[in-house]
Amino acid sequence: MILPSAVPFEINADNSITTAMPDSRRDGKISGTTLAGVLGMSEYDTPFTIACKLLAVYREDISRKPAVKAGIALESVIMNHARDVMGEDVIPAEELFGAQPADYYTWGSHFDDPDFSGHLDGVRADGAVVEVKTAGDPTKWYKNGEIAIPTHYHLQASLYARMMEADKILFLLGVVKPADVANPSKWEPEGNVFAFEVAPIAEIDDYIATARAWRDAYVARGMTPPPTDDPRDHKVLEALRVQVDEDIAETYALDLDFLTEELREKNKTIETAKEMLKLRAGYLDAEEMAVGEYRVTVSSRSTTRVDTDALKRDGLYDKYAVESTYKVVKTDRNM
Repeated sequence: MILPSAVPFEINADNSITTAMPDSRRDGKISGTTLAGVLGMSEYDTPFTIACKLLAVYREDISRKPAVKAGIALESVIMNHARDVMGEDVIPAEELFGAQPADYYTWGSHFDDPDFSGHLDGVRADGAVVEVKTAGDPTKWYKNGEIAIPTHYHLQASLYARMMEADKILFLLGVVKPADVANPSKWEPEGNVFAFEVAPIAEIDDYIATARAWRDAYVARGMTPPPTDDPRDHKVLEALRVQVDEDIAETYALDLDFLTEELREKNKTIETAKEMLKLRAGYLDAEEMAVGEYRVTVSSRSTTRVDTDALKRDGLYDKYAVESTYKVVKTDRNM
């Protein structure tokens, strides 16, 4: 679900996005989970969609997805099983860095860098970075008898390893079935937790340099690269167009409400002023009055009223016609 923008933005002629924030440096840092998208190596995101997220043009709420909720719920279970049963000397991040706020989007980084941020799951006693993952299909991690870490996860952990000056990564994988995702509290870790120790990606330093340059070129300047023909870009761009249209409509609606209320108040003031002038003229028994830029004239007019009740009794209109006289007050601006 794509959530509304947190900042004002404009869609440019090339469909790139520019935010209306004036500062020259943005807070949005590249995290371990967004690095693959920046590099065009993610199955979920593109450079365009990641730039939109980093600039807070939109964010996609995945917190309610069952798989995400299950992963969060099982992280400590997997970590404890690795430590207590599998003999891995791992330390949860909470013990090292303290507890994070309940809202994931307000978490602080576990390392200090001007362009990158990250939240480690833990560290092994020998300094290896520990990443806990869950998966329904373990074949994505182990193919043809060899470890095959999904690229976006390997990039994430490799970034953390470089920032923490670690030369090893320990992935702890919990394999879950659909029933486990629906009810993670009943999941059994025994036989379903696997440890994979790997080195950081060899090209990680080059990838980090590429991502820094990308952030300087776009996010730090408050803009995104133009979207491509990728369906993922199209989905986000169309959602942003709808939001812009809704923002414009809302602006007009607010203007209409304001102007309508303003007109109502002005009309009320005009009618009150006319009544006051009418009362004043009547009190003075004047036929004409000059008041500021206005001239007030009082004239007499006659009208004929038909007494319909009497007409109903005998059917005679003219016989029961009643004549009445009243005064008309007219107000216009002096020339």
